[in-house]
Amino acid sequence: MIVLVITCLIMAGWFGNRAHQAGRNVWGCALWAFVGLGLNGLLMLLVRYVARLVVLTLCAWLMREKRELDSGLVVSILHVASDGLAIGAMLLAGRAILPRVQTPRAAPIGPIVRQILPFASLIFVLAELSDLTPETFMTWANFINVFSRSSVNGIIALGMTAVIISGGIDLSVGSALALAGMVGAWTMLALAGSDPDCTRWAVHSVIPAGPGRPPTPTALAMTIGTLAGILAGTVCGFVNGSLIAKLKLPPFIVTLGTMSALRGIAYVMNDGEPYNVAQFKYLDEGTFLKVRVCILIFAAVAILAALFLRYVRLGRYTYAIGSNREAAFHAGINVDRCLIWIYTLTGVAIGIAAMIQTSRTVSAQPTAGISLELDVIAAVVIGGASLSGGRGTILGTIIGTLLISFLRNGCTLLGISTNVQLIVIGAIIVAAVSVDQLARARAE
Repeated sequence: MIVLVITCLIMAGWFGNRAHQAGRNVWGCALWAFVGLGLNGLLMLLVRYVARLVVLTLCAWLMREKRELDSGLVVSILHVASDGLAIGAMLLAGRAILPRVQTPRAAPIGPIVRQILPFASLIFVLAELSDLTPETFMTWANFINVFSRSSVNGIIALGMTAVIISGGIDLSVGSALALAGMVGAWTMLALAGSDPDCTRWAVHSVIPAGPGRPPTPTALAMTIGTLAGILAGTVCGFVNGSLIAKLKLPPFIVTLGTMSALRGIAYVMNDGEPYNVAQFKYLDEGTFLKVRVCILIFAAVAILAALFLRYVRLGRYTYAIGSNREAAFHAGINVDRCLIWIYTLTGVAIGIAAMIQTSRTVSAQPTAGISLELDVIAAVVIGGASLSGGRGTILGTIIGTLLISFLRNGCTLLGISTNVQLIVIGAIIVAAVSVDQLARARAE
């Protein structure tokens, strides 16, 4: 209900703003705002009532047919369907009425809607979940949990944003995450002396090895291992960028191949077994100024990425390459070198995320990051980036990442299975890409 009230107020403001742009006086703007508020309020109540009646009738029919229903799922469908249809009806009403107050002075609404859509979607999800599970969802502990769980996907999505803006794609991020984690953990254990082939590099461990007990890496060993993992991710990104730029191969084909190759290397490193580093917990559980370290790292990388795309020359070149690669080349931009740097910096982000993931599970798993590219690409696209290149923002990517994380968290709290979560995420990706393509078609 909260999200519907907010939507009504936004629509009223939208009506009044359009009237102001059309040259109406104060009373005219107030009148149109009042019309928008009243019309959308009536639509909200009517559509919400009809939608809930339809859903309850369907549930009653299913119960008569003696079919088992998940009560949590029924309540979720009831709320989301009724509120979603009500918001849709309000938007359609605004679309039908607003041309009456439009003049050539009025700005086009397409770009504005496209910019606020991710944020509005996030608000909608938060409001619905707070209505469905107020005792468990609207808690500080749950929000901290969601933010910390979002850090790995979010950091990789920040790198993927630059790749997609440049007109490329990277399907190997999950495999690169697994390989970087394996390299980092192997380095820690090697420096601790648990690998007989690397004892000449070993530094003294905090707890010496014993029967059935591997040595514990020191802080120095864990620091060097973390840097080694980040370096491994960087190398993976550099390889992708070099193959794409120098061999002129499509990014989809290159990263599809490296996705398989890097995953294979991660399996071969320890015969498919994980590397356990039980003391490596600081990057996930550690705190600095009472804030989880992984959240601080995510925030720092986001700030750096935003500054990079806005103020650094390579960031501005990224948009130019994605908008028109040929024009960027003729404008004097070294496209190949820029692409290599873009994919390499994405590799750095993957390496950082890999070490946070290793710290979270206190082990490096060769199976880590399977299907991770789905969530990462979805976060970037939901955030407003175009798969055709040339458009995207860091803020949009952060909102997209949080939207997916809150969706998964809410589904878990409601007892909805992970299989249904996959369906929801897939539908969101299709919807986001459809909106982008429709916006481009209308612009052309």
